[in-house]
Amino acid sequence: RELRDYRILSVISRGRVSTVFEALDPGRRPVAIKLFAPRREADREMMNRFLQEAGVLARFDHPGVVKLLISGYFHTEHGERPYHVMELIRGRP
Repeated sequence: RELRDYRILSVISRGRVSTVFEALDPGRRPVAIKLFAPRREADREMMNRFLQEAGVLARFDHPGVVKLLISGYFHTEHGERPYHVMELIRGRP
């Protein structure tokens, strides 16, 4: 599967608000993609928190905080869904 220019390899985790995938970017670098979960009636507060997360991550540059590489929207049958592409950090959650 693909999401824009990213090749999806596997699901890392699924939660109530989002799903995180391991993927390869166009340069074949491993990344994590966090995609807002499809819902019939997306909770506006949950969507706002998801979007705010990108703003918070973009302000940090610290080895203990994941780096946000890009954030945007992906068109699906459920409408526009926001996503974040982040560096992939292997290890325990």
